Amino acid sequence: MEQVVFVITECNPFHNGHRALFDEIRRRFPERGIVCVQSGNFVQRGEFASADKYARGEETVRGGADLVLELIPPYSCLSGEAFAAAAVHVAANVGLSGTLVFGSEVPDQNALWEIARRLSDPAFEEAVRRRMEACRETGYPAVRASLYEERYGPCPALSQPNASLGICYLMALLREENAPDALPLPRVSGDLIACAGEIREMMRTGKGGVASRFMPVDEPARLYERFGLMDPLPAGDQLLYLLRALSREEIASRYGMAPLTDRAVSLAWECGDVREVISGLKAAHLTDSRVRRSLLALLLGTPKGIEKTLPPYTVVLAANEKGRALLAGIRKEKEGVRVITKPADAQKNPALKDAAERAAFADSLYAAAQKMPGAHFLREAPRML
Repeated sequence: MEQVVFVITECNPFHNGHRALFDEIRRRFPERGIVCVQSGNFVQRGEFASADKYARGEETVRGGADLVLELIPPYSCLSGEAFAAAAVHVAANVGLSGTLVFGSEVPDQNALWEIARRLSDPAFEEAVRRRMEACRETGYPAVRASLYEERYGPCPALSQPNASLGICYLMALLREENAPDALPLPRVSGDLIACAGEIREMMRTGKGGVASRFMPVDEPARLYERFGLMDPLPAGDQLLYLLRALSREEIASRYGMAPLTDRAVSLAWECGDVREVISGLKAAHLTDSRVRRSLLALLLGTPKGIEKTLPPYTVVLAANEKGRALLAGIRKEKEGVRVITKPADAQKNPALKDAAERAAFADSLYAAAQKMPGAHFLREAPRML
């Protein structure tokens, strides 16, 4: 199998930090193709992506990748560990081999692997579960970090967002038979580097000119000229309706909603805006992202337990000439994660039908938010550059 470099991305939006990472990968692996497993229309923070998946896939290829494969919903908007497990599963099973590269505030490869192995120990996982039962007002990340520190000493990596997600990738790699190698690289910083969240906030507050300094030339125009920046949760009225109309049992059956149900229903009747509901649900042990992911799962109909499954297929979002050559090799593979060129094709395969229908429903909601027909993304083809 051809050797490539895998990168798990969201590119929400694509910015100079992504470009710098790709440039460093090219310097280290000049002969290899870069294959991105990228969130589709919904991202890990529990939000609608700032621009649609094909537009962002095209920007990722323009920025240095060769092939962009979709991490389909709802896997793209689960917790960090479940998101990482799903994305790594795609990379490990599409019929390519190589190295998974990720940016990290703590780029010590041996140290990160040691942390990942310790966290993956069934005895440690059981200890975390028992601690969670005894400390219901403390969130999972805080409980895990506290228990780790008690047993092994201080661990700054668990409090750093990129290093912590990188550890989740390594934990997922430990569970995959066909796992690629892994290489953490130092997270890039500089005067023209800003995180995606900061860039989105600049654009939402009328500072698009400032935001463009942190994005490669022409990216804002190509990404947002048709629809503008997508609201992170444009379906507020639908969410309020669901919280008021569904039974508590139905609400609690959605991913992440069980512990939030009673409070969420009460707030839905008290509030006139879903943002007030989100604010009311947030607590010391619940982050904004945790609440948003759960409410998005309610909107998408994501069932409880989905995090115990893995995506059976991926969709090609964009490719250049080298990426198309990689695709030709991928299609020869008979097993593993199926690679689909057009989303509608997945619905024709009985083995993929359930996952495909769930993803199609999610994409139809994104299309509706852009005032497009519900079947819009079923008909889309990859962006070939």
